[in-house]
Amino acid sequence: MSRCQTGRDGSDRGSAPVELAIIAPILMIISELVIGFGRVEQANLSATGTAAAAARAASLARTPATAEAAARTMAQADRGSCPSPEVTVDTAAFHPGGLVKVTVTCRPSLAELTSIGLPGHVHLTSTMASGIDQWREVDAG
Repeated sequence: MSRCQTGRDGSDRGSAPVELAIIAPILMIISELVIGFGRVEQANLSATGTAAAAARAASLARTPATAEAAARTMAQADRGSCPSPEVTVDTAAFHPGGLVKVTVTCRPSLAELTSIGLPGHVHLTSTMASGIDQWREVDAG
């Protein structure tokens, strides 16, 4: 049985480390992008949760002014991945059986969300509504 060993004339010996050196950075970049997009989606879910908590807090208030204050306080306390949320409270239907709508908008930095330091910001907006109990007394003032 003879073994054929080729030397410098077409041997592919040593090509695996070269292939690994080429493929490894590409795979690392792809995995970092996937992780980064997952973190952006997590921030979006956090904004949605913050909007829901703020809407619930606003629906428990007795006046439109305290509803707005409660929503803003809840959004500041429950920021998650949103460093400085902008909160808009719609109390147009603030009456028993009505709704309070809260919109939370934030612009987290992509560099903070991803570990690869992407430039720029992502714009996240979430609107949630919460019902006001129909049998509860509400002060319209």
